[in-house]
Amino acid sequence: MSARKTETLTIRLCPETKAALRQAAEREHRSLSNMLEIMIRDYPGLDPLQRAPNRVEVQIPLCRDQPL
Repeated sequence: MSARKTETLTIRLCPETKAALRQAAEREHRSLSNMLEIMIRDYPGLDPLQRAPNRVEVQIPLCRDQPL
C-alpha cells in the first residue's frame, strides 16, 4: 500500500510553463499534479534507483520575465 498523500504545494507558473506541463501530462494520461510528482521523483540526483526508464523528455520554456 502506498503512503497517503496529505501534503499540499502551491506554486505560480507562467502560462507557457503551465501549457507545456499540461501537454506533457496529457501525453502520459496524467493529471498535472501527478505529472509534477513524477517529474520531481525522477529528477536526476534524487534517487537514481527510482528513475523510470524510457521517460518522455519534456522541454519546459522559461517565463519571459525569468532571468537566464
